[in-house]
Amino acid sequence: MSHDTESFKRFISAAAAGDTETSLRLLKGEDINVNTRDNVGNTALMIAVMNGHIETVQALLDVPGIDVNARNNYGVSALMSPANTGNIEMVQVLLAVPGIDVNGVDERGESALTLASAAGHIIIVQLFLTYWLSRV
Repeated sequence: MSHDTESFKRFISAAAAGDTETSLRLLKGEDINVNTRDNVGNTALMIAVMNGHIETVQALLDVPGIDVNARNNYGVSALMSPANTGNIEMVQVLLAVPGIDVNGVDERGESALTLASAAGHIIIVQLFLTYWLSRV
């Protein structure tokens, strides 16, 4: 499905606004691929994460086939955004997703951990360390 369709634009707008009901209705009714990207490579999940919409993010994560590790044109994943901005709750939600890639880097070589660390988000750094320690 082309990302410039009117349905896709409404879907992305709904995700950006945190309108979970409309996002899910459009996904089902308009047969939109949940991983379709906008002009800079962001998926609806990435946009909902960037805008801090926990409920919408959780609903999108339940959609079969969602790619939680998708990268935009700059190599940024959904996890990198809240790590960089300090959104602790969003990082916790994403770290709970099976298969989340915590080690990926963007085009500048930055990972979610290095972004959180550079921004001084100590609690998020601790969340990453706890995540890694729980998997050893």
